[in-house]
Amino acid sequence: MGALALTCVVAGVRFQRMLVVPLIFMVIWNFAGAMALIPVVGQEKTIQYTGTSVYLAIAAIVFACLFSSSDEYESALISERRAQGRYNHRRSRWPIVTFVGCSLVVAGSVLLLN
Repeated sequence: MGALALTCVVAGVRFQRMLVVPLIFMVIWNFAGAMALIPVVGQEKTIQYTGTSVYLAIAAIVFACLFSSSDEYESALISERRAQGRYNHRRSRWPIVTFVGCSLVVAGSVLLLN
């Protein structure tokens, strides 16, 4: 896992903002688990449990960072759609007509109520 994390750092894998909430939950989960195990810290299995839990949390975040980005797919999709001409639409005049109509309704309401 350390080699994978080091490879991710060297390759420039980014930490996405959407992973902040799971990271916070995993930190809280492991902290609470460690606090709950304080009375029985002398037993060997409790230390193994805590270590395994922390290891799995780190592994989950590393794999989430690896698979949370779809930049290559989105770039290829946008390039394909541009080639098809999907982004070359002419602007419609309906937003302007709607704005003018709403403005006339508001102005008429103000004049009518005064």
